[in-house]
Amino acid sequence: MSEIIYMSPELLEVIRRHRLDDIDVAFNFGSAHDLTRPGLGHRKYLRLTLDDASGKIHTLYLKRYDREPLSWRLRRLFTYGPRESPASVELECVRGANNANLPAIRWAYCNQEVDIWGAKRSYTILSEVRGAALEHCLEGFLSRSAGNQKVLEVFVDRLASLTASLHKSGFVHRDLYTSHIYLLEENGDFGLWLIDLARMFKPRWRQFRWRVKDISQLKYSMPLEWTAAWWDRFMEKYLCELGVKCGRRFRLAVDVKEKLMRWKLDRRPVANK
Repeated sequence: MSEIIYMSPELLEVIRRHRLDDIDVAFNFGSAHDLTRPGLGHRKYLRLTLDDASGKIHTLYLKRYDREPLSWRLRRLFTYGPRESPASVELECVRGANNANLPAIRWAYCNQEVDIWGAKRSYTILSEVRGAALEHCLEGFLSRSAGNQKVLEVFVDRLASLTASLHKSGFVHRDLYTSHIYLLEENGDFGLWLIDLARMFKPRWRQFRWRVKDISQLKYSMPLEWTAAWWDRFMEKYLCELGVKCGRRFRLAVDVKEKLMRWKLDRRPVANK
């Protein structure tokens, strides 16, 4: 077993206090809220509420990975090189995002159990990003801001700057839906943050294609009323910050990809009630 630490001393003390630096404890930890969605297979996602020695409460997130299927291991090796486990990949993505000064998850801790076949078990513990996912809070935010054109414009510009900063750093997210962008409203202002960085990487080639995928995922998951009113401004700001002088080809590729995503959704069979 080996641990990789990219964690604040305060939170590392909390992890050790609750023996979550022990892989057996982490995989059998009972005091957690299960956030695992159906279909995640060998992965589990848990929210932890833990106290420190002074009684202060901390919220952390635990991602557990059992043995990956062989196809997953080969894909990870091709994408990230010889990293030991999916947990160590996720930690390095968190580290990479912070080194690039992206507003994202700040801290991660990784522990892993490796044998001759690769990672047998691994897990990451992630620090909390305060706020709520756009998927859940955007409608309310837009409703409250409906009479304030300036706030709506600032929101569009900050969302465009966030995605442009991600891509200027060389990274792509690969899961850039509104469920993975957090909005924090505080002291009369707001900020945007990236979460779920486990699939983030720096493509060595076909960068255009990967960026198109990110932006089309974002467009697909935003409310249709918002895209009708604000998408042109978003794209202008995004392409300007990215330094793209003529973005017609990029815009067209995003629109085609997003329409294809909707077409596939419409063709999904509806379960009988």
